[in-house]
Amino acid sequence: MKATAGDGKVILTWDDISDKRTHEPFLQNKNDFEGYKLYRATDKLFSDTEVITNGQGDISAKKPIFQCDINDNIEGYADYGVKTIGYPFYLGDDTGITHHYIDRNVQNGVTYYYAVVAYDYGVPDLDVAPAENNIVIELDESESIVRLGQNVQVVTPQAKAAGYMPPSITIDEQATSSSIRPGIIIPSILDINNVKPSHRYEVSFISDTIDHLKTERYRHPMDLYYISNGFKIYDITNARQLIYTENPKDGFVSDNLIYNSDKDTWEFNPNDKIITDIFDGIQLELDMTGSVDSAELDIEGSGWIEGGAPIIIATGQETKYFPWEYEIVFTGDEQIYKTQTTMTTSIKDLDGRTIKKDSLLLDQSYNLYVINKFSVDTTGNYEKVDLVTYDLNTSGKFEWTDDIVLASHTVISGSRIYWAGTIFSIDFRNVPDETYLPKANDVYRVKLKRPFSELDKFVFTVNPDKKMDAVNLKTVMDSIKVVPNPYIATNAMETAVANKFLNQRRRIMFTHIPADCVIRIFTSSGVLVDRIEVHNEPSNGIIHWDLLSKEGLEIAAGMYIYQVQSNQTGDKKIGKFAVIK
Repeated sequence: MKATAGDGKVILTWDDISDKRTHEPFLQNKNDFEGYKLYRATDKLFSDTEVITNGQGDISAKKPIFQCDINDNIEGYADYGVKTIGYPFYLGDDTGITHHYIDRNVQNGVTYYYAVVAYDYGVPDLDVAPAENNIVIELDESESIVRLGQNVQVVTPQAKAAGYMPPSITIDEQATSSSIRPGIIIPSILDINNVKPSHRYEVSFISDTIDHLKTERYRHPMDLYYISNGFKIYDITNARQLIYTENPKDGFVSDNLIYNSDKDTWEFNPNDKIITDIFDGIQLELDMTGSVDSAELDIEGSGWIEGGAPIIIATGQETKYFPWEYEIVFTGDEQIYKTQTTMTTSIKDLDGRTIKKDSLLLDQSYNLYVINKFSVDTTGNYEKVDLVTYDLNTSGKFEWTDDIVLASHTVISGSRIYWAGTIFSIDFRNVPDETYLPKANDVYRVKLKRPFSELDKFVFTVNPDKKMDAVNLKTVMDSIKVVPNPYIATNAMETAVANKFLNQRRRIMFTHIPADCVIRIFTSSGVLVDRIEVHNEPSNGIIHWDLLSKEGLEIAAGMYIYQVQSNQTGDKKIGKFAVIK
C-alpha cells in the first residue's frame, strides 16, 4: 500500500497481488480471495479501531473505514466459523473491487496509521471462518516505529506550501477524437508524489462486436454493430507503454462494467460514472450516463459546417451498423457524383422494408457527394458513400421537392456492386423553392452518437508543478497560522503514549508556510525562544514545533510571537499564539 498526504485528505492505493495470488489449501488451492478492508487509527497499535466485540463482550475485531468485495453473491454475515472467532465475519455488500480510497475525514497535522488487509471467504463446508491479513507494526521501547508491514502506512495530511503550484493537466483537443465531447472524460491528479511531469497519455477504447448487417461476402469493412466494454491507457512518452486497462477479461473496478444478458456481452455501466483506480497519481472519471449502446443521429453534433438550408437528415434500422461520421459536400457540378450500385435487391428504406426496384433511380447524377470521415480509400482520400434516389412519386426522374436520397457504402463482388445498408436519407422536400437549396461549397456534417471504439482517442498531458510562485507565496503567507491557538495542555495532533513512564510528546503546528523558510519564536518581551529551519518537500506547507526552547527546555505558559521568513523571496509573516498549561 502507498499513502500520500493531501490538504485535508489522504490518498491510499494498493496493488492487486491479493486478488490474483490468494490460494486456499483446503479448497484445492482455489483462489478464495473475497475483498479488502481498510483500517485507520491515530494509535500505533490500532487500539482505537478495536470496537467489535464477540458474544461474551470481549474486544475481538477492528472496524474498517472502507470495505470492498468481489461482486459474486458472497455477501453479508458469514454464518459459519462463528464459534471459532466468536462473532459473524462480515463479507461485504458485493460492491466490486477497487484499489484506492481517498480519506477526507482527516485533520491536517494529525498523524494517521492505515492498514489494508485482504480477506477470503473461509471454508463453509468445514465451518472455517473467513480470515484476513495481519497488520505488522513493530515499536521499540520508546514507542518509535522500527518496522512497518507492506500493507501499513503512516501519513500526516498537510496544507500545501505557500508559493507551491501543483501539477496540472492539459487536454490535447487536436489529438482527441471529436466524438469525445468535453466533460465525457475528466482526468484528475490525486497523488502529486507519483505523477510523471511532462508525460503524455492516450486513452483508447475496447469494443466487442455483436453483429454485422451482411454476410461476409457482401459485407463492407465499416459494417459493424458493436458495444464498448473497456479501455486502455498508454503512456505515450514512455514508448507508448500500456499502464492501465479495464475490460471483462483482465478485470475492472467496482461495477464499472455490467453484463447485458440480452446481448450476451459486457458493457459500460450506463447508470453511473466510471471511476478508475489511480495510475501514475492520476484518476479518470468517465461520464457514461448519456452513452448509447447503438448508433443514433447526434442532433447537436450534426449541422452545417458551411452554408445553410432546410435539410432533413433521418436515420433508420440499418444505421446502427455504420456508426461513423459523414459529411455531405455540395458543389456546382451537376455530374460530380453518379450512383455506383448496380444491384437493388438489398436496398431498404429507413424502416427496414425492401424498396421496389421501380422506385429506385440508379442511373442518377448529383451535384453533391458524401464522405465517411472514418474510412479512406486506396488513394488515401476519405471514402465516398454511394447515393441512390428513392423515387417516392414514381415519376421516373429525380425531383428535390418530392424524392429523397439514400446513402450507403457499397460492396463490389465480381462485376456487381451491392448496397451495403441504408445509413441515412437526405430530404429537401420542405424547401420552398430552388433558391433555398444548398450552394456550391456548402458542407453538412452528419454525426452519429455511437459507443466508443478503438478509433476514439483521448489525449492529455501532465504539466510539471511550480515549486515556487512568488505571487502565490505572498498571498498564501497571509494565511499562516498556529494550530491550536491557544494551546491548552494537549491537542489531537499529539500521539498517545501507552507507556506511563514516557512523557507526552507535545507539539503545535504552523500551517501554509513556505517549504523553504525560517521560523523564529520570541517571548512577548522579544527574547528569542527557538529558531526552526524548514526545508520541506515543495508541496508540504506544515511544520510542528515541540514546545521546547533552543536549549531543550519546556517553555512556560504565556504569549509568544512568531516570525516566518521565506528563504526564497524574503517575505515575512508575523503573528502570535498563546500557551496555557
